[in-house]
Amino acid sequence: GQLAAAQAQIGVLQGQLAQAQVQAQAQAHAPPPAAAQPQPQAQVQIPPPAAAQPQPQA
Repeated sequence: GQLAAAQAQIGVLQGQLAQAQVQAQAQAHAPPPAAAQPQPQAQVQIPPPAAAQPQPQA
């Protein structure tokens, strides 16, 4: 029983390893994800705080 369970687990691990290798090869040929690219627009979308703006009416 234990041997069969161990063999089944080995088969599952080998399947996961094969999938991981396929994904790694696909990522190696694919362009980098958008998350890895610099996003300067993230800083532009943040408005400056009201306290930092000049208030001539004060």
